[in-house]
Amino acid sequence: MKKKLIIVGSGLQAKILAFEIVYSKKINVIGFFDPKNKNLKKILIQKKQIPIYSKIKKMNNIFFIIAIGDNFTREKIRNEMESRYKKINWYTYISNETLISKNNIIGKGSIVMKGSIINSNCKIGEHCLINTGSIVEHDNIFKDFSSIAPGAITNGSVIVKERSHIGSGSVIKNNIKIEKDVVIGIGSVVTRNCSSKKIYFGNPAKSIRIRKINEKYL
Repeated sequence: MKKKLIIVGSGLQAKILAFEIVYSKKINVIGFFDPKNKNLKKILIQKKQIPIYSKIKKMNNIFFIIAIGDNFTREKIRNEMESRYKKINWYTYISNETLISKNNIIGKGSIVMKGSIINSNCKIGEHCLINTGSIVEHDNIFKDFSSIAPGAITNGSVIVKERSHIGSGSVIKNNIKIEKDVVIGIGSVVTRNCSSKKIYFGNPAKSIRIRKINEKYL
């Protein structure tokens, strides 16, 4: 019998992930969990009507994955769910259409979308988002709740700390450290280390302003 999965969230990221998982047939998606979504009751995915739950009554033998693009929000939801429920089985999704070296470590609750490449000796933390067609080169470290957008590239030995985000099409030079809560703007080229809580943009990327806590970037 297949494992049962509930996807936390019901927005675009959740729908895209659900489409991939249903197609892959790796695990049985039984529902979305979104207490704030009061307009929809079901979402059609691959000709399958999947219900949206506002409450969770049973936790036994069910896995969960948070499919929300915003890093701050993923962390907040993880904390809320783990404080409310005694035990949660977090599911890690890795698309069949990826190239991932066998000596990598990928933390629980993380999502690796199709077309992405993760080269040797990388450590991907918990609840990270490695998006479509991104390239994570050798010896990278992505800390918990960090993310890389479609088409972005991190060269060798890059460190991306908690809740930081690398925008679409950006390129990060080798041996760069990106501190906590940083946003790298779309199409930027990062050649120097990035300080925490700042937004970087351009070629070469420069700090353009301070990043506000919980500021939306997607």
